[in-house]
Amino acid sequence: MGERLYSVGELRVLEQAAQAGLAPGELMQRAGAAAAAIVGGRLAEGRARALVVCGPGNNGGDGYVCALELARRGVDVQCVALGAAATEDARAARARWDAAGGATLSSVRPASRTNRKMRTVSAAARSRIMWASTAGMSSAGSSSAA
Repeated sequence: MGERLYSVGELRVLEQAAQAGLAPGELMQRAGAAAAAIVGGRLAEGRARALVVCGPGNNGGDGYVCALELARRGVDVQCVALGAAATEDARAARARWDAAGGATLSSVRPASRTNRKMRTVSAAARSRIMWASTAGMSSAGSSSAA
């Protein structure tokens, strides 16, 4: 595996700095879209399926955004909600997923022949994907350290 991009503490500092310079929900949109771009690029053409595990926090919100983006690309996506969305941004992302007709499960059955083939995107992986794809980006009114 590759080397770690950031420690948990470093990632929190980066997220807080990025969030301060962005409109509400924008960081989540970027994270989910970046994850969808990477995951979508690795899925087989045609009848691709994905299972996105969404926790109650903002990483879970990233997951709902990722799922919606994958669905827009024609991927058969289901989410697993590990709890009710606990932040305003996560609730808004979940609401958009629900409004688009997204399927959300409350649990997952043990692996069967079919769902072993499904790809799972974890919240931790999405965070790392987002920072790898947005490293060095800056928004209007803020600066980024290289």
